[in-house]
Amino acid sequence: MTNIPWILIAVFLVIVLLGIIAFFAAKSRKKRMPTDYYAFFLIGIIWLVAGIMMQLSDNATGTFFFIMGVVYVVMGLAHKKEWKKNHKPNKWKNLTKQERKFRIWIFIILGILVLAGLAALLLAGL
Repeated sequence: MTNIPWILIAVFLVIVLLGIIAFFAAKSRKKRMPTDYYAFFLIGIIWLVAGIMMQLSDNATGTFFFIMGVVYVVMGLAHKKEWKKNHKPNKWKNLTKQERKFRIWIFIILGILVLAGLAALLLAGL
């Protein structure tokens, strides 16, 4: 195992690149946004269902998703009073120019990653 597969290096570099982008995006934001506990609740529900489905198919990561789903649901429900106060509808017209630019770049990066993943699958012959 002396040779590190190129895909591991590529994934590592993408994670580092996304971390750098997230760091500078957070640093450039002037005011801190409040926590959206409604989003935590929704993420928890999705992860709960995904964890249950993975456990039914004998996938070892299903337990992780199930536990994290429970944590997010409990966190969201514990702050249910703050749902309407902190939940901001993400309509395009409500976003600032900087937020629109940031979302466009995120969509572009995610699109490139999806295309790269599909290309990797085709090259691997799966």
